[in-house]
Amino acid sequence: AHIFLQSCNICSSNNGGCHPLAICSSNPGSAFPLCTCPQGYTGNGYGPSGCTQISNICETNNPCVNGHCTSTTSGYICNCNPGWQGIHCDQNINECLSNPCQNGGTCTDSVNGFTCTCTAQWTGPFCQTQQQECGGQLTGPAGSFSYPNNPGHDEYDHLVSCTWVVRTDPNKVLRITFPFFHLESSNNCNFDFLQIHDGDNPSAYILGKYCGQNNPQELYSSHNSLYFWFRSDHSINAGGFTIVWESKDPVCGGDLTASYGNINSPGKYYFY
Repeated sequence: AHIFLQSCNICSSNNGGCHPLAICSSNPGSAFPLCTCPQGYTGNGYGPSGCTQISNICETNNPCVNGHCTSTTSGYICNCNPGWQGIHCDQNINECLSNPCQNGGTCTDSVNGFTCTCTAQWTGPFCQTQQQECGGQLTGPAGSFSYPNNPGHDEYDHLVSCTWVVRTDPNKVLRITFPFFHLESSNNCNFDFLQIHDGDNPSAYILGKYCGQNNPQELYSSHNSLYFWFRSDHSINAGGFTIVWESKDPVCGGDLTASYGNINSPGKYYFY
């Protein structure tokens, strides 16, 4: 009975061996009490060194400029917000150090991020996507151009008006084929269309105006240049087109059986 009473009153003598500020409570099944340090203190609660006061610097003078302050027995620890580093979270992390901007883009650092300023030929958050080339002057014996850059995978934009001029040697003509062609379909191609002129300007004779999903038949120029005009309206878009050109010697002579047509000489009169 004497031992039982002593066990029940273990906290009555010397606070049960707990730190003077600790809360002592019986711990059933154990010969030792349960010691709990009060708020503002840390430790196991046992003995004269069982509870140590936690620093209150986080409450009186938060040293963490861009972060959350956690008090410890020896001071504090700063847990920095995204984009910041350093003991006091006062150093902005430079995300541009990893060179995230591709293809000659210029990186501008910001808090927890960056911005890429791309050259004229590239776009995208990392300057990783080639800009759509809307029109241009193209020369050479053979070549191709597409709009958009990846026809069939991308779709062309609304309200686009682009012109290309293709030129080859003065004594050659151009053969044109259409490996991919997918525009909005409409009667008379009044909405989205590709119009081709037999020359280097929009006043030249119109060889054809095309739309829909059927690849146009190959065509030949009468001279050494062709003018291409692509237009899209504000509503439906599609996969675009690819044009391939190659230089050919003009055909001189032949049997013509159509009920009507034109006969043109290549180039200007002083070239033949």
